[in-house]
Amino acid sequence: ENGFEAVAGLRSKLKKDASKRPGTRLLKDKFMAVEQAAATKKGREAGFKALSDFVEEAKKSGLVKQLMQKHKVDKDLTVP
Repeated sequence: ENGFEAVAGLRSKLKKDASKRPGTRLLKDKFMAVEQAAATKKGREAGFKALSDFVEEAKKSGLVKQLMQKHKVDKDLTVP
């Protein structure tokens, strides 16, 4: 009775959904960030190095950015 309706999610999705729901307002600032990570089992030093090298090269070479563009999320997300 005294409640209100609210939703949280990725800003890009909420912006798209807002166009379908008149009266929707998005908060100006983000309240959290989603960080992606990669991992390997402890003790696998060669695998850890290979994974680390791959991720850094993928960012440096532009592969990550290309994939973000391909999936149309490059305007919504950033690469550190």
